[in-house]
Amino acid sequence: MSGLFGTLDVSTRGLLVTQNGVRVASHNISNVETPGFTRQRQVLAAGNAVGYQNGAVGTGVEQLSIQRISDELLFRQLTSAGSGAAALDVEAGALERIEEVLNEQRDDGLGAQLSALFDAFSDLASATAPGAPVERESLRSTAVALIDTFSSSDDRLREIMNEADRSAVATLDVINGISREIASLNRAIGRDEAVAPANDLRDRRDALVRELSDLVEVSTFEQAGGSLVVMIADGLALVDGGTTRSLSAEPDTAHPFDPSFSRIVFDTGAVRLDVTNRLGSGQLGGQIEVRDALVPSALQELDVLAFNLTEQVNAVHAGGTGLDGTVGNFFAALPAVVGAAGNLALDPDIAARADAIAAGFTAAPGDNRNALALADLRTTPAALFRPGDPPGTPSGPSRTLIGQHAFLVSRTGETARVTRSAQASQARVLSELEQRRDSISGVSLDEEMIRLIRLEAAFQANARVISTVDHLLETVLQIL
Repeated sequence: MSGLFGTLDVSTRGLLVTQNGVRVASHNISNVETPGFTRQRQVLAAGNAVGYQNGAVGTGVEQLSIQRISDELLFRQLTSAGSGAAALDVEAGALERIEEVLNEQRDDGLGAQLSALFDAFSDLASATAPGAPVERESLRSTAVALIDTFSSSDDRLREIMNEADRSAVATLDVINGISREIASLNRAIGRDEAVAPANDLRDRRDALVRELSDLVEVSTFEQAGGSLVVMIADGLALVDGGTTRSLSAEPDTAHPFDPSFSRIVFDTGAVRLDVTNRLGSGQLGGQIEVRDALVPSALQELDVLAFNLTEQVNAVHAGGTGLDGTVGNFFAALPAVVGAAGNLALDPDIAARADAIAAGFTAAPGDNRNALALADLRTTPAALFRPGDPPGTPSGPSRTLIGQHAFLVSRTGETARVTRSAQASQARVLSELEQRRDSISGVSLDEEMIRLIRLEAAFQANARVISTVDHLLETVLQIL
């Protein structure tokens, strides 16, 4: 269309496009505090020119689309970093609790109680009263306190494992719920984008993917039509377009610590795959790591300490004789290293009467030679039995019992220190990625205000053109 009416059409189109631009800017400004919102921009292009004998005449502006300003690579980096940070948060929290259980700074802690036992052996060896009844009772009560500390530490560590297992099972319902929401959004996006970009729906879907990645490590790719495929371990598709598959828990009867613990199963509809050890990071991966690695490691070293304490003390004690002529163990014999901390107990004879404590090589009241040998265990290193060793020879390093406790505490502390360092580092990476995301996709009020000023000027200019054309058309009509 040429002439004044063509010019009027161009300016009218310009007004409409400018109005849409104001609306887009207003939408951005309104969502400046909305988590996960991605700023939007008009995609504009010059209208197709109309060719005339004397040249082509433009037809104004066209709005092709409204585009989300996003970076897909950065989004994938954010989901990956979020998964890693979530797993480290879970592991760091669990390690802090493990450190509290093994805290050697407390007066009633395991290290203090172990030292108290050797002090009690020394007190019995240096007793001057005939038969040392006070020292014998003190030794027995000290041993009971040490046994209680072992049992309490074992119970508390196992409770951390139980909580990790329960948390993992509870996390599955949340994962499955988010997966269904993503599938629903996939369907809605596919339907809406047959007409126009579904930018706000995509924002909601991205937010859900970020939330899901905090729970379990995921990877994603987009299919033709806008549907997103969300995969977990080994490329297993948790969400494929509008279809979801689920994660569920089943009793793991072969679990080495508790047959009531759960294994994580991916249900494809045709088969059920055990993915417990293939989950990667995220809260779920962190919970499994706590349950199956971090706590078991501490429990194993606690069992090693309890078993070797029993073996070493019994080996010396059995070489002596109690005041009542009893010959036997100080602690009840343990069948294996595994479970030793929870099963540690006094020998029934010692539990029944303090006179069964073999302080000497004879039953003579003044004989303290065996008590001295028991006290010397504090500084006597010996090869340690490890899980699977008994009834064979010990395969562990040569340490004192005090040294084994120090190793347990220091190794746990070092693991916690490394984990906290990784946690802080991952948090910095995540923060930097968030800042990059905000700089690319976040709403800048300054930019939007500048854009509004430009749009206002463009609107006024288009309106001025329409007003001018109107006056010209009036003039033409008057002439006619």
